[in-house]
Amino acid sequence: MLDGGLPRNRSTLVTGGPGTGKSTLGMQFLQAGLDAGESCLFVSTEQTVGELRDSFADFEFDLDAEDLGFLTVRKLRGVDHDRRTVEVEFVPGGLWAAPSRRSQPPALKDHAHRSVGIDGLDRLCGGGLLRGAGVLLQHDGRANLSALFGTILAGALESDHDVTLVPTIGLRESRVRVLLDGHDLEVETLLEDGRLRVVDVIGAWDGTLPGVRRPAEPGAELRDQFAELVERSDRTNFALVNADAVVHALGVDEARNLGYFAQAQLLGSDDALVYVSNPETIPEMAAAFHRDAAEQVLETWIADDGLQYVSLRKSPCGFVGSTALVEYVDDPPYLRVQDPPQSRENPYAEE
Repeated sequence: MLDGGLPRNRSTLVTGGPGTGKSTLGMQFLQAGLDAGESCLFVSTEQTVGELRDSFADFEFDLDAEDLGFLTVRKLRGVDHDRRTVEVEFVPGGLWAAPSRRSQPPALKDHAHRSVGIDGLDRLCGGGLLRGAGVLLQHDGRANLSALFGTILAGALESDHDVTLVPTIGLRESRVRVLLDGHDLEVETLLEDGRLRVVDVIGAWDGTLPGVRRPAEPGAELRDQFAELVERSDRTNFALVNADAVVHALGVDEARNLGYFAQAQLLGSDDALVYVSNPETIPEMAAAFHRDAAEQVLETWIADDGLQYVSLRKSPCGFVGSTALVEYVDDPPYLRVQDPPQSRENPYAEE
């Protein structure tokens, strides 16, 4: 039928329904190769090695042959799988894939984290958001950030941080009231007690409220008001900054200067500073500055199938390059992030 066998140096596709013997035929082909003294590899995208052994138990295949290897490709069905690129090399002991580590080894780690309050996201980041360094959260303008913002702000306030907010439109006054109320926190009390301070450059808050500043002019006034609110606090600070609004109000150069000032002069070792940006809405030079200046970069987006994902793009630790599914739940923290694969080497900050 095959006129002597399968053609050399060509790919052959065998199709058929479940149970029609595709895997068995493939193993028979490999057994012929083993009998001819060749090295053989069985790549499975469906069954584990144990399941394959069970399937072939009735056949006289030499599954323990020294020249036979098994490679199982594990996939997550229904969610976005880990798409990180690796280089693969065939070595005497099998396959070697690199890199095995994409974050700094423990001996070089000198940073700390603040938990986000969302377990999967904390684990993805290697412990949470960096403290004492700039963090960038990039989004595509479609991803829903409300639950994430609410959890981040509530977590900072409940862990005795003072919060300085340069709001996005999604963090307008009415929205923040709803988000914090979901965590049993009242905006009026937080403003009156100085726990929540707002520098509003987009007109999203009532400027007559205590703790709300609305700069009449951009530039030095915005910088001075931001610095005053941060420096007058006796607690550690958590700042959530609408980076795009700052660029629109100040221009690229002044926004860059404010970014350098905030990270170099205002950010203490236990403070947290998170910039929020949709890079499509600002000049590329500004977007590149935010990516370069941040020590930790997260990106979230909505895929064409409607699913939301988050990826750790840059960080001194954590699962750099990994992508995790985001879903919403009914109870606090109202958000679940898929855990990174725990079978890998654990790249957490404390280890």
